[in-house]
Amino acid sequence: MTEGRDTRKPASEDRAPGEVTTTVWPGRLAEFTRWVADRPASGRKLTQTGKLTLADARHLVQRLGTGDEIDPVIGDRTFRTKSSEELTGLQITLEWAKAVGLVRRRGSTLVAVKKHAGLVDRPADLLTRMVTVLDGLGPAVCPSGWGHSILHDDFATGVQLLLSTMDVAPDGVDVEAVIDQLWAKLSPLYRIDDLSALQLDGWRRCLARDVWRTVELLAGTGLLSMDLTGDREQRRAAAVSVTPLGRRVLRQVRGGPAAGEPVLHLRIELADSGDPVIWRRVLVPAAATLADLHAVIQAAMGWQNAHLHQFRIGDRCYGPSGPDLDLAPENAVRLDQVIATDQTPRPLSALEYLYDFGDGWEHQVIVETVVAADPDGRYPRCTGGQGACPPEDCGGIPGYQRIRDVLAGPPSPDQVELLDWLGLDRPADFAPARFDHRDADTRLAALAWAAVRN
Repeated sequence: MTEGRDTRKPASEDRAPGEVTTTVWPGRLAEFTRWVADRPASGRKLTQTGKLTLADARHLVQRLGTGDEIDPVIGDRTFRTKSSEELTGLQITLEWAKAVGLVRRRGSTLVAVKKHAGLVDRPADLLTRMVTVLDGLGPAVCPSGWGHSILHDDFATGVQLLLSTMDVAPDGVDVEAVIDQLWAKLSPLYRIDDLSALQLDGWRRCLARDVWRTVELLAGTGLLSMDLTGDREQRRAAAVSVTPLGRRVLRQVRGGPAAGEPVLHLRIELADSGDPVIWRRVLVPAAATLADLHAVIQAAMGWQNAHLHQFRIGDRCYGPSGPDLDLAPENAVRLDQVIATDQTPRPLSALEYLYDFGDGWEHQVIVETVVAADPDGRYPRCTGGQGACPPEDCGGIPGYQRIRDVLAGPPSPDQVELLDWLGLDRPADFAPARFDHRDADTRLAALAWAAVRN
């Protein structure tokens, strides 16, 4: 979301630093940085491939308490550690410190970055920065040595979904649901049709393994509650929730409107829909642009953003720029420039949103109220809705009604063809009245986390 200006406060104003110093990872990165800085002139020697030397790795595993095992013994065999890259905890420490900007590679050495040296003494600010750069740690968090995971290649998507889920449901983070959603989102990007059921199961297990690794990593930062001293099955069976520290860090990293700034309560209704009428109710900062509102409508409704769109306000149309489009640029217009944001009684403000010029999905966007931003609020946010989003490319409202009629009728060749097109096994799987508020709100939360990434 583009919201005009950065309203985030320094982390030190938002949390007590002592609360952060009790967590594992900020302290580990600080201690690692101090170790690097002990050699200010020449830095710490690296191997030719840019890895820590094994001698340094042996020292650091003990000094930092990474939990890595060097030269592990399995059964009656000893597996010699050949590279520090095999030591997952240490490798994450190195890559996280580099991503935060605490250290950097200079030729064949590792040196501390002077301009960021103060972060090691400001654990709250350090933790905020660690969460901001977390999505760049895929290869370190998801090493491929014991089974390559699809999360290794698209770690940013996984982190975004996990943080969004934590934001939406802090009292009970459903990790298994995150795994299911990631599998549904990422597996179609690969050629899996020829894989056996056993191979697919193994691949999905690798995804689950790496999602849980990420969850445990966040628990080590103090953002999630999890007893990391228990065995793996015990800690993964227990409920996972966001800690008070985690809630404050999420709010700090996500940003958003400052307390008291105007927020629009919008009702988005799909024109001519019925039985049920399809609508969503959302909260959007008044400083958001029309381009932001387009993203909100797509996410809240459940569209795929696969077609052109435009807004109509009065007698003027706004939309994306393009050589064949005679539209005013939507990214240059903020909502508070076209909608009155005072809270005095007045007639409802409305604008029109058209998606897919072929199917012609028309939406009425009505400003129901203007409220003040809550300091603990998350925006954009979905607060209600009804009805499933129609399938893309089905022919607009008339085509959608035909799908409903055919699937509600007796078995027929048309019904079989539609089920195949929709990817459904039976007509009962088609549910026009279905609406999951949590799913819609998670998609909206993902918009804020996508903005953090960019």
